[in-house]
Amino acid sequence: MTRSESKYFATAARMDQAFLELIEQKDFAYITVKEICERAGVNRSTFYLHYETIGDLLAERAQHIIDEFVAFIPHDTKKFLENLQNCPLEELYLITPEYLTPYLTCIKEHRRVFRTTVEQASILRIANAYESLNLHVLTPILNRFQVPPIFFPKPVAAPAVFRYN
Repeated sequence: MTRSESKYFATAARMDQAFLELIEQKDFAYITVKEICERAGVNRSTFYLHYETIGDLLAERAQHIIDEFVAFIPHDTKKFLENLQNCPLEELYLITPEYLTPYLTCIKEHRRVFRTTVEQASILRIANAYESLNLHVLTPILNRFQVPPIFFPKPVAAPAVFRYN
């Protein structure tokens, strides 16, 4: 990494940290570029060099958190999906403490960011990601528990577990 790349990423990290501090203090709708820049010690032009909107910063932060969590889960997708169909009910992925505890811990640690991404789902265009989660993970699990399709959750902006304070 060159010196200018290092400076670029360090500046982005400062803006990210400023954003996280602000999101803990106030609602997303009331955070301004000016506040982020003041806290990060950068000019507005620097913010716009990195992001088009504050929503882009939120999306990047949310993606970073999701990437951290996903790194914990095994990456053999085929094996994961087969296990959903074949394992004993008490061993279903995402229901066992081995998977559920880190998931809920991640959400708890980043609850303001998750809550904001749910509230801003249409702007961030994340509904498709949750639809995919519903189709490929939640629906097969509900099928295994023989939950009739009329009780299946409709695709929503985010799973209900994201909706807590």
